[in-house]
Amino acid sequence: MVDIKRRVRDWEGDAIIGAGRCQAMVSVVERKFTVLAKVERKTAVSVSEAIIPKLKPFKALMPILTMDSVTEFTAHKQIARHFEAENYFSHPYCSSGEASMNR
Repeated sequence: MVDIKRRVRDWEGDAIIGAGRCQAMVSVVERKFTVLAKVERKTAVSVSEAIIPKLKPFKALMPILTMDSVTEFTAHKQIARHFEAENYFSHPYCSSGEASMNR
């Protein structure tokens, strides 16, 4: 279903790491929406505290959230629970968009 892009509401989270690997920008992208949040430290707590308030306006549009398998997203359960979303992780080094569920 994601491949044919008929359904809105499949979100993907990613971290963009800055110089020195300290600061980061977190992106959560859906076909029609992009949400960005800057984090001073790329920790799971910082990421979840930064991204949850930014995503609140989209709560009703977030049944599925896929995140990269990186340490910044280890608070995935808190984020998914807050938005009542199913949570998946992408498989590392896989460009086909494969994901596995992680609750």
